[in-house]
Amino acid sequence: MQNIMKETERINARSIAIPPIGAGNLGYSPSIVAKVLTEEATNYLGTHPESCITDVRFVILDSDETLLKVAYVLPLHELL
Repeated sequence: MQNIMKETERINARSIAIPPIGAGNLGYSPSIVAKVLTEEATNYLGTHPESCITDVRFVILDSDETLLKVAYVLPLHELL
């Protein structure tokens, strides 16, 4: 996640869309993946207040019902 955020800054992009890396073929728990990704994005932005990144979105395919349910149960404050 750190590398993704750094690369986003390197190309001076303001927004990024991230898939639930690891929750598909790798078999990690979707709820753990969602928690780790949101925590890492939040931590990165908290330690890089000068960041050009203003919008981080986690992309979930409609066909993946398990991941879709996890996205809807995450409290909004964890995504900010």
